[in-house]
Amino acid sequence: MKKTDEPLSLNRVLAFPVLTGLSAALLAMLLGAFLVKLGRVGMDRIPALAVSALCLGVLLAAFLAARSAPGNRLFWGIGAGAGVLLCVALLSLSWFSEPVSLPQLAVNAAAALLAAFLGAFIGSRRRRKKKRRRPQTHTS
Repeated sequence: MKKTDEPLSLNRVLAFPVLTGLSAALLAMLLGAFLVKLGRVGMDRIPALAVSALCLGVLLAAFLAARSAPGNRLFWGIGAGAGVLLCVALLSLSWFSEPVSLPQLAVNAAAALLAAFLGAFIGSRRRRKKKRRRPQTHTS
């Protein structure tokens, strides 16, 4: 049975990319918070840093999922990006009981989904190079 004939499972295609993208987004947010704490970045730049970190994680997850998915790569990449967006949204809503601005949430979601599409597109277009066998020459 070929690799592409196996049934697709969500765990096999999405688990690693979503966890990697979520980790990258959280690390980028931590780096942004560290830069704000050091005074290298002003407090007015926090929303831009947060959206940039989110988009970085979503883009990475979409790229990895699209690259590793056996079929319909664009779909799997966008799904992985949406998974990271959902995880970050759930984390932020559960940790911070602040009121949510729906227009800002919509802008963040649109930027993240655009990043997911871009990452999935790049990952789905990347071709794996086939190993070519050199012709064997026998010299005796």
